[in-house]
Amino acid sequence: MSYAIDVFNWQYDEKLKAFSLMTTVEIGDYLRLTNGTEENLEIQRKIISTKKSKIYARLVQDLMNGCIIPPIVLVVRTEHPEIKEELSSENPSTEALNRSLSNLTSTEVSVLDGLQRTNCLRQALADLEGDEDRKNAYLSRKIRVEFWVDIKFQSILYRMITLNAGQTPMSMKHQLEILNVHILDTIRRARPEINIYTVRDNGKRTGANQYQFSLLVEGYNAFLNRSPFTDSKNEVIEELNRVNFLDSFISFNDKISIENFVNVISEIDQAICNKYNEVESSGASSSIRYGYQFFGRDPYFVGFCAALGRANYHLKSEEYDRKIKELINLLGGEEEDPLKFEMLNSIASRIPANAKVGDIQREMTTDVFEQFFILNRDFESAWMYAGSRVRLR
Repeated sequence: MSYAIDVFNWQYDEKLKAFSLMTTVEIGDYLRLTNGTEENLEIQRKIISTKKSKIYARLVQDLMNGCIIPPIVLVVRTEHPEIKEELSSENPSTEALNRSLSNLTSTEVSVLDGLQRTNCLRQALADLEGDEDRKNAYLSRKIRVEFWVDIKFQSILYRMITLNAGQTPMSMKHQLEILNVHILDTIRRARPEINIYTVRDNGKRTGANQYQFSLLVEGYNAFLNRSPFTDSKNEVIEELNRVNFLDSFISFNDKISIENFVNVISEIDQAICNKYNEVESSGASSSIRYGYQFFGRDPYFVGFCAALGRANYHLKSEEYDRKIKELINLLGGEEEDPLKFEMLNSIASRIPANAKVGDIQREMTTDVFEQFFILNRDFESAWMYAGSRVRLR
């Protein structure tokens, strides 16, 4: 199925390193192009019912009466080198660009900005059923749609954060989840051997390179924000997280790409699982008995990712790579318990039952691995310091 899409302007964003194309699309074609995406999008971002919102109910009526709405923004998730090549040529052909965009399918696009407007467009069409003349006139009316092509994942997040400044804050975790299909595709291309499962899959981690998708997303969020507290309701912490991300993007390079993150996590995960068959346990439910449990427990995994993000931010590329290799080599050495998981288990068992155990574990893990990566401390000293802080709580 092809669509009548007319490109009337395009620009290259020097900051985001991506192309933006402004187009006009008939409402009927737009609704067909985005058809089937609602189930995925509804998981990502709640669609507000037009029956429960007077503002959106009014917009539906206005749309039926010919109202002009701001451009809806779509992201082309899949690679289309022919579009980039055409736009990079000396005299780009509008006809060629129209053909490429018109052959997109609904599985290749995501609504980046305009989900509620899309819902209102659909509702207006439903309300016009039975009035064929008005319905046909409505479907043939054109709206403006902006397409972003050849755009990296981090650039999409950067655009969302900066353009949403001053509006109702969206948590960093939510921003990541909005493009979860895009993240999954990117991860699977980077490490095909990784097994990612969702809550619906009812999967269970039993070894290396097996990850619950939501936890992997949260870990990447912690890596970007350099904080183990990734979805806090505290507005101050949330704003700091946003600033941290923007700060990282300013000096953006491959070190913060999700591909690089997944590659590092995968290699360290494999090394931990190879080293630890079984660890002496304190008997507490939070104890680490097997290596695969360390990255399978939310507080420990997220805490580690936050420390990795801090190392990524503070160290030069060569130093960062050197510390990653040092950790992997340490895990491959002769020492029986190089990460001192026995000390971790002992400290975890002393955390007061009435304390926020998960928060303490996150902060403690971040602290320990930050000491290793940035301060060059051994794990025994790092856990002793972390344990002394736990006792002070």
